[in-house]
Amino acid sequence: MDELIVTCAQQQVRVFENHQEFRSDVQRFMRQAKLKESRLVIFPELSGLLLIPPLAPGLKRTLLKMAERQVKKS
Repeated sequence: MDELIVTCAQQQVRVFENHQEFRSDVQRFMRQAKLKESRLVIFPELSGLLLIPPLAPGLKRTLLKMAERQVKKS
């Protein structure tokens, strides 16, 4: 029976400046998975949403303000 190696990526939730930064982050996980000879790589369910801020600049500012408010509450 073949062994199936699975890699689970734990991406840090952050605001990317552009889609290339997001791509580089994903490629980093893929390189690590390849080194471990993984046949399946699992990313967080909503990781694709991390691409939205570079496409909607006003949203980035709003997200940063919301995060700042949460930090102040803590």
